Amino acid sequence: MSTATATDRFLTVQEAATTLRLTPDTIYRLIHSGRLKAVRVGERGPVRVPESALAALLQPTSSAAHPDPSLRADHRVCAALDADEEEDR
Repeated sequence: MSTATATDRFLTVQEAATTLRLTPDTIYRLIHSGRLKAVRVGERGPVRVPESALAALLQPTSSAAHPDPSLRADHRVCAALDADEEEDR
């Protein structure tokens, strides 16, 4: 979990899932893996996801932004191609 700024709008897990067209279980997995920042309201309260965390999650990564669009979905292929490009340099 993470701290958020005072200007963030906070979404429920369901709202975050709807926004990204994912299931709530997937949102929880992203939170637990550390890929999506979230805060808990109180010691045992509900989990909330800052909108800024959703925006950060959607930022392209080097493998997701591979120049060949047909390979973007398969990150293993992208990683292999990126490694080949590093060797060529």
